[in-house]
Amino acid sequence: MNSRRWLLLAGPVIAAISMVGLWLSARKAERTELDRADAALARTAAAYLSVVVPAGGANGYDPARLLSAVNNLARASLWPGGLQLSLGAVPLLPDTIGLVPVPDSLLRLLDEGRQGVIAPHARVRVALVPFLDRDRWGMLGWVAAWGSVRPQVPSFRTWFLTGLAAAWTVLAVLVFLGEVDRRWRVVAFVSALGFLAILTVDLGWSVHQTARTAAETRLLTLKRLIEVAATAPGVRQAMLPEIAVDVRVRPFRQAVTPPTDVAWGRGDVGPNLTIVAATPRSQGGLELTLQQDTSGLARLRLVLAGWLALGAAGLGLSALGARLRGRDPERVKSPSPVPA
Repeated sequence: MNSRRWLLLAGPVIAAISMVGLWLSARKAERTELDRADAALARTAAAYLSVVVPAGGANGYDPARLLSAVNNLARASLWPGGLQLSLGAVPLLPDTIGLVPVPDSLLRLLDEGRQGVIAPHARVRVALVPFLDRDRWGMLGWVAAWGSVRPQVPSFRTWFLTGLAAAWTVLAVLVFLGEVDRRWRVVAFVSALGFLAILTVDLGWSVHQTARTAAETRLLTLKRLIEVAATAPGVRQAMLPEIAVDVRVRPFRQAVTPPTDVAWGRGDVGPNLTIVAATPRSQGGLELTLQQDTSGLARLRLVLAGWLALGAAGLGLSALGARLRGRDPERVKSPSPVPA
């Protein structure tokens, strides 16, 4: 008897564990996408500054022009989040998030050749990338970016669906406990599992949208930076492709009529997006193609499917416990005696 009761009550516990797992997995995957977007934009900012700022002494950059350029970029409407640049240990912008001083362990990783690191010690998560000298050999400092894309987990919709999934799980267990009719127990099981599946799909879709927004934000920001650099004094047009870090660049010979929207397509290894940046001095533009990395999203789908299966197993245990409890001889009423 006790074993059947524990089997019945184990269902909501396992379902709750599966919901927590769904949330934690989605938050972790989304955080990875956000960190990747911030790091990519930080590398783009470093490349942009190296192109538009003229040379200075000791293979560096003109200090006054560098300070002016990074201030203009951080305040520009085209820059989607926060920005900081440091030469050595001296930040060029006000430190509003408690980023400085950066731990030596992170700086050591950048100096050893790491393309980017995440600094969690500030009030927000920050992506740091090296700021190299003009020969791309020595590290003069670092560039930091954060908050470039707004996360979609959590949202009101995900909280609402989580509440529905939890409420229907509890309701299903109550139906298993008190309802004798097998049809109502089936309805309760299917309904609870359905809301859990809807929550799973919504979390996966939210992370997918975050990744999509991050890719579009990166490419749109790159387009605008190239267009600004294309009209900046002293910038050679041949240097503009250097701003497009990890993005395929091809000449676009036709006249570009802004605004040019992002066009999504399908490449050999997955989805990609393309946009054209206008370069008025060359009477054409640059076609920028970014290959979206979907490996993290593919792993997330498998993980979310596993958590959903665990939740379904928990509900199934509750249903099995109710069925066994319904067969308990103690619950079977003996027939009323027939009066003589």
